[in-house]
Amino acid sequence: MKFAYFCLLHIRGLVRSSVEKDEKIFVDSTIGIQVILTSNPDPLCFHIDKSHSILGMIEPGRSDIEKSKTIEENTLYVNKLIDNRRKEYPNGLFLYFEAIGEEEIGSENVYTSDAGNYIITTKTPKVPIQARYEAQVRLAKLALYLEIGAIVGFKQIGNSSVFFDVNEKPIYIFNLQMGQVHGYLSRQLSREEIVCTQQLISHVIGDASLERIAQLLEKSLEERLEQINKFIYVWMALEIFINKTFNHHHDRFRVRLFKSVSSTVADAYFDRDNKGRPSSFTLVQKFVIVSDQLDSEHTETDTNLFKHCKTLRDSFMHGEPIDFSSLPVDKLQTLIRKLLRLYINSQ
Repeated sequence: MKFAYFCLLHIRGLVRSSVEKDEKIFVDSTIGIQVILTSNPDPLCFHIDKSHSILGMIEPGRSDIEKSKTIEENTLYVNKLIDNRRKEYPNGLFLYFEAIGEEEIGSENVYTSDAGNYIITTKTPKVPIQARYEAQVRLAKLALYLEIGAIVGFKQIGNSSVFFDVNEKPIYIFNLQMGQVHGYLSRQLSREEIVCTQQLISHVIGDASLERIAQLLEKSLEERLEQINKFIYVWMALEIFINKTFNHHHDRFRVRLFKSVSSTVADAYFDRDNKGRPSSFTLVQKFVIVSDQLDSEHTETDTNLFKHCKTLRDSFMHGEPIDFSSLPVDKLQTLIRKLLRLYINSQ
């Protein structure tokens, strides 16, 4: 049976006028995924709104799901959801994610409303549909975050999973999620940023090696998180990135070194200094080499920031007092954004 997963997120930091019409920043029919930037999510959110309205229309305290209200009341509920979203985000820009796939489900635990206006199932697949696409949603957000400097975070507005029978009639899964709504506006999105994001997301969305880094950066962007927690999340993401990519950048460093000096000199250097073994380099030394390969012009400045942040991280982990209010979270986020973007674009 065909299924679809829909997810809508508000992009904190960009204004509605950035996108006058829907921008498809990623489409891949082979895996059934499309990602869209939209300033008018209403037409795209039919099934998200319908799912939530069904959940809200089920009479409280009734065990039989099919006992629900009328089609007219259901429509009024959907319209109320749309009006509330418009009021909460009068100038908002949104990220819409859609995935289509196939899954076999039985007919048990499938209910039709008394009015016949919808079908519900409480039988969900062993691997929830939402869980199958969490990584792709996270990586899509990562691509936007890396490419568009004004973005300060994302807020999930809602998602839903829907089956479709042979007649394309939707069967709503009774396990959707709706997030709280918050507004945050900053600046307009440029055409160049949209084009660059389209290019970046095509490299990122299928790269499982970036998922853990994306997850940590996503946590660091949560609005109500304390500064020390944001700092630790970003630091962990940066440390993982350095360790994951060091061997690759170290090999390039060696090639460049061998080209600039004689093999005798290069062999003597590596024999004396860490013997050229990646495992014997300190984290700071690894960072220097990675930074040099990606952005040599700013290696010295970036290394000073990295050393400072490592000192703060070490002090905190050892229980020493530090000033949480002065943690350079923004600078550290800017650093990993730059290095990640340069690394992805170099592949």
